[in-house]
Amino acid sequence: MKILLYTLLIYISLFTSCEDDKIIINCKTPTDCKDNKECRFDNLDSNTGICVIRERCIDNRCKSSRVCNDNYCGTLLEPSIEEFSLNIERDKDFYYQIKAKNLQGSYYYQIVLGELPSGITLSSSGEIKGVTENSTKSYNIIIELINSSKDSYYIYNYKRVEIEIKVNILEKDLCKDIVCSDNEICNDTTGICELVLEDGMSRIHFKDNTYIDGEILYIWNHNIWWWDAEDSYTYAIFTPKKYEVDKFDNSIQLFSSEEIELIKNNPKQFNLEKYYNFLKEKNIFFQSPLEGISYIITSHDKYHLEESGYGDFAWDFIKLDEQNNSFINNGSENSDYFVWNEPVYLPIGGYLFEVKDNIPDNTPGEYEDRSNSNMIGIEIKGNYYLYLLHFKKRSIPIAENNNCEQFEGDIKCLRYGEYLEAGTYLGRVGNSGVSMEPHLHFTLFWFNQSSNNRRMWSIPSIFKNVYSSETNSGSTLLDFYTPKSGNFISNLPF
Repeated sequence: MKILLYTLLIYISLFTSCEDDKIIINCKTPTDCKDNKECRFDNLDSNTGICVIRERCIDNRCKSSRVCNDNYCGTLLEPSIEEFSLNIERDKDFYYQIKAKNLQGSYYYQIVLGELPSGITLSSSGEIKGVTENSTKSYNIIIELINSSKDSYYIYNYKRVEIEIKVNILEKDLCKDIVCSDNEICNDTTGICELVLEDGMSRIHFKDNTYIDGEILYIWNHNIWWWDAEDSYTYAIFTPKKYEVDKFDNSIQLFSSEEIELIKNNPKQFNLEKYYNFLKEKNIFFQSPLEGISYIITSHDKYHLEESGYGDFAWDFIKLDEQNNSFINNGSENSDYFVWNEPVYLPIGGYLFEVKDNIPDNTPGEYEDRSNSNMIGIEIKGNYYLYLLHFKKRSIPIAENNNCEQFEGDIKCLRYGEYLEAGTYLGRVGNSGVSMEPHLHFTLFWFNQSSNNRRMWSIPSIFKNVYSSETNSGSTLLDFYTPKSGNFISNLPF
């Protein structure tokens, strides 16, 4: 019997070894590996790696700094550097960020041949900056990108990418002999007169040599998104003069970082004075959608920033008791939560645009990833839309579902395309969709319908004439207000 078992163990060992041999294939680049395998190197000096099975994402996340891509950590695309050359003016601040694609996890840049002019440095993150007094006219340099960390135990899909660049030192100030009119300023990178920027505005130069002026409303960081993450940004440029001028509302224009060459007068913090004045002028502001005192459990932070541009400016409303508890018992049932089944009222007038009300409510602590939510979408004006999410199943009185007969009193039966006054009853707070506990999700969207990428983007919004406090007593009336996480809010004093 022992001999038989021993023979069986040897057979299993040999069989497993054969299977491993099939998995372990030599590789030099990420694309050498197929079928959800990636190239792993033991150190930066290795010329050849082995193909190993890719790490699966856990809840759309990876243990390392790599991005989750199609349920696996990392990408099989090879990194690359966009070609560029540098024109540096003597005795003047200079800055350039090297642009690369398909980076995963850690990376760093270094010079492998030649040197930059004195006073100009290359950082490990690819920033070339400084001031030089050198008179040498040109430099030829080779820069290397290594898609890995210097101290990694294992290195995945890394590749050394080299690019040769030319650096020119400019003696002449391009604007030195240029005379512009009173309302223009000389662009020191082109020597061309351009209209003077208004306060708070930025000038965005594109790679096709065009530019626009506008207020930078927001910059969405694709790197931290739960899904569809990539190494790029989307810029929202607000230009109020374009509101309803053309066929579509173009008060907000969206651009990829890959289209942008340079931004002049780029504010370190967003200055939204013109945007907020526009919202006030167009009466695009809200009151609380719930009766009594509500608590903002999450504002424009945390996981909302990871929701692929749909939640950056969202609020989550709940209810607390006097001891600041959100539920009774152990919170295992939806009915344990104080906000559960609370009536929801429309915080601004608009047209009923979208409704979902047949999604089952979750058990607290559980939800299905990317599941739909019971929701209401309201078209306000232009391309501005309000969305309220996580309603209780079948609590919305929508005529198309023939469920209005269950509602009594003066509750209005809602119909698509119908204008609804502010204060209209919409339904009750539930726990449907991507939701761990009963709450009401609230956000203003701008609908991008003038490009191939037709979709909603979460944008800043404001409340008017509401009471707020950091505690559940002693509120202050605020004319215009943007609630923050941890704030209490109500339409009446408390």
